[in-house]
Amino acid sequence: MKKCILILISVFIILMMIFGNRKVRIAPVFGKFFSVLKNAKTNRFSFWDFVCFIVFPVGLSCIIVFGFDCVIDESLASVLTEVFATVFTVLFGFAAILAGKMESKNAIEKRVVNETFISIMMATLLALLSSVLSIVLIMTSNQVLIYVFSLLVYSSSLIILMDVLMISKRIFIIYSDNE
Repeated sequence: MKKCILILISVFIILMMIFGNRKVRIAPVFGKFFSVLKNAKTNRFSFWDFVCFIVFPVGLSCIIVFGFDCVIDESLASVLTEVFATVFTVLFGFAAILAGKMESKNAIEKRVVNETFISIMMATLLALLSSVLSIVLIMTSNQVLIYVFSLLVYSSSLIILMDVLMISKRIFIIYSDNE
């Protein structure tokens, strides 16, 4: 019982640290990510993008965790933590590459650069979250938490994968000579 109370207090403190201070609030990044999921021609929300970037990764993660009963164990959590650290570093490299294009005079290029930057920040935050969840997975023995955190880590991993593919394509387009 004491351990449960300490966990609840710890979670409360973490939530207060993240959501209670305006300087570290991450909710706007997640909100802006949905603005990236627009059809470029119609400038309207793209249901297909939402399905490909959110619904399919979560659905596939549910199949992996609950259908195949493939939860993340200690060795996989360790590997994933290292992978997410590498992804985190690479994404900051992408952000540095974009810095030169932030002040573009071309409105379309400027919009694409802005959306790419938002995507980079989203993937970075998901990589950080996944790293933390992977570490928690190593330390927990609660089966419910193992399934829930495995689902979250798999989902965020697949979303990061889709995001990195989109970022790579956009950086290629931004820096290529083609229209």
